[in-house]
Amino acid sequence: DQIASLAALTVKAATAYGRPDLAGIARRLETEARAPVARVAVAGDFKRGKSSFVNALLDTDLCTTDETVATSIPTVFRKGDDTTAVVIDVDDDGEDTVRVADPTHLSEVHVDPGRAHRIEIEIDRALLGLGIEIVDCPAAAGEGHPGRAATVATARESDAVFYVTGATQPMNRFELELVEAIARVCPQVTVVMTRIDIAPEWRRIRAIDTAALEQRGLSTEIVPVSSPLRLEALARGDRELNAESGFARIVDLLRDGIAARSASLHRTRAARTLGLISAELLEGLEHEHESLTSSETAERELAEVTEARKAVEGLRQASARWQRLLAEGAQDLQSDTDHRLSQLGRAMLEEATEQLDTIDPGKDWETFEPWLREHMVERVEAVFNHVEEAFVAIVERVSAEFGERSVAIADATDRAGALDELEVSSEFDADKMQVLGS
Repeated sequence: DQIASLAALTVKAATAYGRPDLAGIARRLETEARAPVARVAVAGDFKRGKSSFVNALLDTDLCTTDETVATSIPTVFRKGDDTTAVVIDVDDDGEDTVRVADPTHLSEVHVDPGRAHRIEIEIDRALLGLGIEIVDCPAAAGEGHPGRAATVATARESDAVFYVTGATQPMNRFELELVEAIARVCPQVTVVMTRIDIAPEWRRIRAIDTAALEQRGLSTEIVPVSSPLRLEALARGDRELNAESGFARIVDLLRDGIAARSASLHRTRAARTLGLISAELLEGLEHEHESLTSSETAERELAEVTEARKAVEGLRQASARWQRLLAEGAQDLQSDTDHRLSQLGRAMLEEATEQLDTIDPGKDWETFEPWLREHMVERVEAVFNHVEEAFVAIVERVSAEFGERSVAIADATDRAGALDELEVSSEFDADKMQVLGS
């Protein structure tokens, strides 16, 4: 009752001060207070097996796992008698609106979310009936990616987070930074290492990840799992196979460490979230008060707004120019590259024909083939270098349109090694060649 009344008061305050986003969060807390559950978020980078992990955990296929479609908005799983799904949209006033969706076609929402900002699914699963809801977060990449901000925001409103990474390679810098950011806003974080069934060296990768996390002051448990093994174990009803999949440890963490404390975890989370909302509202009010009572602050902010508008207008004007330069430069480079490769082919054909006129290919191929390969590689490398130089020139012309503003330029150096990876077949039937030459 106390949480519900505080949440209701926060809704009124956030609405009065024009923050429908914060009012929506408080309104959900008010609703949840009637039947408190613990919220567990599942986060991770693109194509690390995050949604497959949720599917395997809940024995479902409702999470999007398409090769070309990634989770774009949070998807919440709750206990229900039947399988149903709704999409939560935001209207022009910032208020939530609900529409019923087909649970089997949710990938369409992720492809084009529009105004949707959350999907809620009810499904009959005993694990959810323990007092838990699972949130499949949007895929999160590096700094500035919208999925990253959504993940941190969801983690802030969660009681625990499972961060999913792959077992085929160590966690990269962006993943480590995201786990660190999540740990700052959520009290309980566990790293889940998926795909151990296809990564024979997953133990070595886990040791590398453990050391990297410890360097950042994170003593986070890493649980190795295999989603395919879990689904196979559930289909067979095989407890031993389920234990081998690693999901037995995940279920233990959910049941004993989270579900058993769901009510107290919800109260703690609600109090923490309402406190953060109040602090954000208060900060805005203090800032507005200072602007109204201090002429110096008002003048400074007016100057900052004016400068920001100028910068935005400059970017808008530059945008049309750099897009035109990039399109024209890429088209010219494509035409020039096609022309150079055509010339290269004709020149090599002429030179090779002249050489073949003076030798017997069936007998002298061992000397002719290295000569042909060497000359071909030299000329391809020359075209390659030209393309690289032209590419850098295009990037420099485009970046010049931004003036003093910082522009990230891709590293276009040290790509010549790629030529060594070219696979060229030089095999032929020497007997047939001798017959043709006889």
